[in-house]
Amino acid sequence: MASTIQKAEYLSVNQKNKISYYIWSPQEGPIKGIVQISHGMCEYVFRYNDFANFLCDNGFIVCGNDHLGHGASVLPGDPMGFFDYEGGHNLLSQDLKILTDLVKSRYGGLPYFLLGHSMGSFVARDYMSKFAYELDGVLLSGTAGPNLLADIGISIAENQISTKGPKAKSPKLDHLFFGGYNKKIRSPRTKFDWLSRDESVVEKYIQDPWCGYLFTTTGYRDEALLLKKVNHSMWAKTVPSHLPVFLFSGNQDPVGGYGKGVTKVYHQLKRAGVADITLKLYEGGRHEMLNETNRQDVYLDVLDWLTNHLPSPAAPADIPASF
Repeated sequence: MASTIQKAEYLSVNQKNKISYYIWSPQEGPIKGIVQISHGMCEYVFRYNDFANFLCDNGFIVCGNDHLGHGASVLPGDPMGFFDYEGGHNLLSQDLKILTDLVKSRYGGLPYFLLGHSMGSFVARDYMSKFAYELDGVLLSGTAGPNLLADIGISIAENQISTKGPKAKSPKLDHLFFGGYNKKIRSPRTKFDWLSRDESVVEKYIQDPWCGYLFTTTGYRDEALLLKKVNHSMWAKTVPSHLPVFLFSGNQDPVGGYGKGVTKVYHQLKRAGVADITLKLYEGGRHEMLNETNRQDVYLDVLDWLTNHLPSPAAPADIPASF
């Protein structure tokens, strides 16, 4: 079953960028809920088109925006990987909230879930500490635990911002954060093999001009500041105990410390009193479980979790007219 796809824009909270977003809607049948996607670093939300159509086929509306510095949300004249001069790491979750409000104004009181991947999971974690009242559940894919490189990266980035400029590209910071990600892969074919065991996915990523680019000096700083923020000892205590959370990752994902970092996040939330929390590590899986060789199994696991966390008894809504 095909979905109806709507594409539009809204003004970022920074009052400068036009944020591009999509809404995928089932063409028929009752709607069970809404899933908002927060995509990862150096990609864009339409990479999730196959996954969004799968959810639509199973009764969910899907929405998502390109973050600042990504995809169609890059300000004309700016390089990709640039959020803003200052405080860019705090803007991303606020832009997500604008989309939440927009979609909820259209679709009313449907159950609402947020799924964040990689950097997008950091944004989702920032969101859930601020706007959890909007959500019926959160799914975190390929997230990361505490990382000493965050502080080192912030220091180097600040130095490079001063010497090279806020919009300069930074191979040094790229190597610092990502240079070791292939180290556990025997005879890697490309520098992006850590993303997925599916060679076609990796090749498509490499060939896509909206993927795999270098971030700017300020972009790397914002990434590191965001990672540090959501791994602070106080973060988990800001998450409401009633908010259901599903953490999933490959046990060969270097971003999640090969399962160790993701497990730390799980225990942080557990100790903070989050009552309904699930952790699933996929054997052999790398970073992008939604693009892995066993992605259909992952899709079904996500669907099962969503279905099991639909508030009841709530009657499914009819599909409203298009925008």
